[in-house]
Amino acid sequence: PVLNPATEAVVAECPCADEARVNAAVQAAKRAFPAWAATPMEERRAALRFVKEKLAPRKDEIVQLVVAEQGKPLMMAAFEFEMCMGNLQQNADIEVPIDVYQDDEQWRVECRRKPIGVVAAIPPWNYPLFTALQKWAAAIVLGNTVVLKPSPFTPLSMLLIGEIL
Repeated sequence: PVLNPATEAVVAECPCADEARVNAAVQAAKRAFPAWAATPMEERRAALRFVKEKLAPRKDEIVQLVVAEQGKPLMMAAFEFEMCMGNLQQNADIEVPIDVYQDDEQWRVECRRKPIGVVAAIPPWNYPLFTALQKWAAAIVLGNTVVLKPSPFTPLSMLLIGEIL
């Protein structure tokens, strides 16, 4: 059960992923990786803007769920949501530089950052929205795929966001 720590009331029952489901999620992320990594950066940025657009109208619902599952005061939960919106925008605007170490008639030496694969994102309970979306957005915009495992104390907000998207 998911408990509101402020009231100790049961908020909801939430399933726990067993080893088979975790492995299936990782395999799905591995299969999705090559196509996502090849997706142009502007399309990945657009995906983050899309997420922001889908979540914004559901702010009150998401914030209330964070209050219920975490016991966080309403004002703090609303602030956390706004931090998420800012972070999604920041990641959508990110520039990935190409560092040039040498560029002369003989050599051009560059450092290019490339996607690496599946990222396991395990956010803590204390900022369930912000830490989860912060990890997810940074990995996604850079071309990685993500398996997100929310805290067992605060899984409901991430389940709702998954449902919204």
